[in-house]
Amino acid sequence: MTVLVLLAVPALVWMLGPGATWVLEHIDHTTVFTEDKDRAAALAAIRGNVLAVATGLAALLAVFYTARNADTARRTFQLGERGHDTDRFSKAVEQLGSNQAPVRLGGLYALEQLAQNNPALRQTVVDVICAYLRMPWTPPHEEDRHEKIRAAQHAARTRSPGRAESRASRDPNEERQVRLTAQRLLADHLRWQKRRWWQHPNPVFWPDIRLDLTGATLLDFRFDSCRVDRAAFEGTTFTGYAWFSEATFSGTAWFGARPSPATPLSRRLPSPKVPRSRGRPSPATPRFGRPTRVQTSI
Repeated sequence: MTVLVLLAVPALVWMLGPGATWVLEHIDHTTVFTEDKDRAAALAAIRGNVLAVATGLAALLAVFYTARNADTARRTFQLGERGHDTDRFSKAVEQLGSNQAPVRLGGLYALEQLAQNNPALRQTVVDVICAYLRMPWTPPHEEDRHEKIRAAQHAARTRSPGRAESRASRDPNEERQVRLTAQRLLADHLRWQKRRWWQHPNPVFWPDIRLDLTGATLLDFRFDSCRVDRAAFEGTTFTGYAWFSEATFSGTAWFGARPSPATPLSRRLPSPKVPRSRGRPSPATPRFGRPTRVQTSI
């Protein structure tokens, strides 16, 4: 492109000078004029056409360079945004490893906002939240919770120095709230609502999401009216209530005991489709239909 510009400039200067006469004599084959003003008018017309062509080429060249600069700026902006998203993602994941529950909650909400603004990261964010729920954890018993409250009240009255040491480990009751928040964030973005043709789609719904909650511990799990591509609930422990009414799995849904490593893949057949239930479920199907109080590992 630079070579063409360097060649075009001398050609333009030549055409505005003696080149106009050469074009008039060798291309137009006009050599005889009755008056000098007719010759001058013909040369002026040739030079005017050359200027018009040069102006058009200059405009096209300006558009080309503007588009290229805009594309470069767009790519630079995208690289900057991608780097910014990577930094936000890394910081949010780091927050999930904190021993303080408010920091972990902030990491979850940061991941949610990042995924909502960037659809390409939604599956990655869901995978991170599922991995967090798969982390080993034992729900606290009711007696332990009351005992913890009494110990905290006693430490507050006596100003025991051991209170600061207890913060070094994760409090089971605080971890319960973090996990409930993680479950709610997943369900809020996977819950699909039927709409009429004139209604706008749910802006917070994340389509075609895959869930891997194998071996996770779920508390009062609400998955009603959710729609996912594939889901794995092998070896999952449901504590409290579990809602699966109107849930839709467009792909494969795995339920049941966690298979051993020696189990061949051909024997890991998917569970049959679960019919929609609107009445009270039977005792053998506590996870579907109306919520039932359960504490079981499947």
